[in-house]
Amino acid sequence: MKWLIPLIFAALLSPAAARAEMALFEHAESGISIQHPKDWQPAEGQQAGVVARFITPLDGESDKYQEEFTIKVLEMNQTADVNELVDAIKPGLAQGLPGYVEKSDDQASIAGLPGRKIVSEVSTQFSPIRATQWFVVKNTKLYIITLNATPATFEQLKPYGQAMIESLKIESK
Repeated sequence: MKWLIPLIFAALLSPAAARAEMALFEHAESGISIQHPKDWQPAEGQQAGVVARFITPLDGESDKYQEEFTIKVLEMNQTADVNELVDAIKPGLAQGLPGYVEKSDDQASIAGLPGRKIVSEVSTQFSPIRATQWFVVKNTKLYIITLNATPATFEQLKPYGQAMIESLKIESK
C-alpha cells in the first residue's frame, strides 16, 4: 500500500504542474540554464565535468537517500554523433556498474538537439538506484544529464526530471 501513494501522486503530477514550482539556475561558463524545483538545492559537483547538481531534501528521519539531478559537460576533440557515443559508452556501463540493468533506450530531443534517453537500474550496498540519463552533443561537448532516485521515488520524481529537461538551454560557448 505504501507504494500506491507515490504512484497516485506521480499520475496526478505532470511536467506542466512540476514547472509551476521552479527556480532558474544558470552556469555562465558552460552556457547552461535550467529550471529546477525550488526545494532542490544546487550543490557543488563532486565529479570532474559536473557543472550543476541538485539534491532533493530529505523526507523525514527515515529518509537516508537524497535523490539528485546532475549535468556533466565533457569536452571532446571533435564533434561526434550522439548515437555513436552512447553506443560506445553502454558496454562500459554494463561492465562497470554492479547489477546494471537497462530498462529502456530511446531517442529524445534535448535543448532542441537530437539525443538519447536511457533508463537503468544498478545495485548499491543500501538499495537499488534507478537512473534516467539523457545524452546530447553540441559542437565538441557531450552533455550527460542524470536523475538518480530510488525505485520507490522514481515515478514521483520523473515529472520533475522531465520538466527540467524541457527547460534546459545550452548556449554555444
